[in-house]
Amino acid sequence: KSINFCRTVNMPIFGLIENMSGFMCPHCGKPLDLFGSGGGFRTALAMNVPFLGRIPFDPRMVECADAGQSYLEKHPDSEVTQAYNQVVETIMEAKQTETSETQSAPREEKEQKEETAVMKFAIPVAEGRLTAHFGHAAEFAIVDVENQEIKNKELLIPPPHEPGVLPRWLHEQGVKVIIAGGMGQRALSLFGENGIKVIPGAPSLTPEELVHQYLSNTLATGDNICDH
Repeated sequence: KSINFCRTVNMPIFGLIENMSGFMCPHCGKPLDLFGSGGGFRTALAMNVPFLGRIPFDPRMVECADAGQSYLEKHPDSEVTQAYNQVVETIMEAKQTETSETQSAPREEKEQKEETAVMKFAIPVAEGRLTAHFGHAAEFAIVDVENQEIKNKELLIPPPHEPGVLPRWLHEQGVKVIIAGGMGQRALSLFGENGIKVIPGAPSLTPEELVHQYLSNTLATGDNICDH
């Protein structure tokens, strides 16, 4: 919900941190997964935002907060402090990369404009609307966008469903963005390897409506439910 809210109001998202990721046992000092594990990473992957790290919970943080003390200074060797430091390192590395890309932007400006000016979307459809059966969709709407405007739409019949076929096929079609209802983690990885961005959890609308909402940053997505 927070990610969808940020996208609705055009608020940039730097990344996602999984808070209270496990409980630090006061007896053995080991983290316990009270709420399961990997939820934050899966959400970041499904919503296409960077995953920055996991921060476990430590009861001593409550004590430090009540006493007005810095937990990180008082417990510099704790698992929580190490996790915070790792997140900071991840953020710093990302910012350095961002700065480097910004500095090199002038000489790449023309190429970047060409890349962003023309985009090709793929949406699995049934009866003219997005279908949740991604891997078994009978048709895919391929939508061409140029300068933020839809220029063409065609319906293509995909090859017979086999592992790894759709990522290669859509890559050959020049697709850059897929808007889907649900998709498995393996498929998400394969599309990423083929340079295709996936937006899962989209509502059952027409291809034109979905693309327009994506371009205007108003596309509200829900849970990534892989429906076979």
